[in-house]
Amino acid sequence: MTNWLRRGLLTLLTLAAAYPLLSVLAAGRCDSVASTATSHPGARESWESDEKIVVEARCRNFVWYFQWITPHAGLRQDFQLTLPAESEVELRLASDDYIYAFDLDTFGVRQMVIPGRTYHCQFKTGPPQSIELIADPLCGFRLFHDEVMGKILVADRG
Repeated sequence: MTNWLRRGLLTLLTLAAAYPLLSVLAAGRCDSVASTATSHPGARESWESDEKIVVEARCRNFVWYFQWITPHAGLRQDFQLTLPAESEVELRLASDDYIYAFDLDTFGVRQMVIPGRTYHCQFKTGPPQSIELIADPLCGFRLFHDEVMGKILVADRG
């Protein structure tokens, strides 16, 4: 058996064996919900409001796509999420294809995201900053995806 074939089979067996363990660990710091059905975030009047910002994050092909409502542009979908500083955020995480790790240590969020489930996380943004969501290769390989899976920009409320 060739060396690359042996490594590929070993990787597949490792992933198959790890799936039940990852399912148990997926509870993380977020509350899990068994359905992928989510409602669209409600409209907000301005960034000055203290209302919680609702963001839907869906990962597909090793990229996080965010959907949220801004006071000036309305519904936005983008690879980069822009949030106002010092705001309460509800994040709804889902995956379309693989198991992903959503790691946002800056705000105390770390969650395993498994296809077919939606996870709800809440956090408060800090001061203005830019954060890159780095790939956490559960398979051990970075050959088939980029290192940066998304970006979060925390901006002043102006």
